[in-house]
Amino acid sequence: ADISLDKCCASFEEYCEFLASTFKMRPSRFSLDSWLISPALDELLEPSSKIIAFKNCFELEEWNKNSDEYKQWIFGKDNISVDEMPELTSLQRKAKALLRRGGKIGTAQGFLKSF
Repeated sequence: ADISLDKCCASFEEYCEFLASTFKMRPSRFSLDSWLISPALDELLEPSSKIIAFKNCFELEEWNKNSDEYKQWIFGKDNISVDEMPELTSLQRKAKALLRRGGKIGTAQGFLKSF
């Protein structure tokens, strides 16, 4: 998926147009609960990463360090042990190393500030 900020902004605008035309309403806040806004990503990715740019569009409200949702998205399987995790990408290698050190990735909930 392309999460460049221009694509995210366009998608959000389409969503707002859909809400306005279908339900005659506009959202006052947009919230997200995802691994994509986990604070752990700051140490796993470069500041220039598209994921970091996306993450920084949200105001963090809560971090669920114990969620395993990230496994499916980073490693391609949700039921996988640290020893089984592939190391094909830099994100996989860094995430696996973090987990081996006892670190957590989890998920976070936040509200959109702006794209």
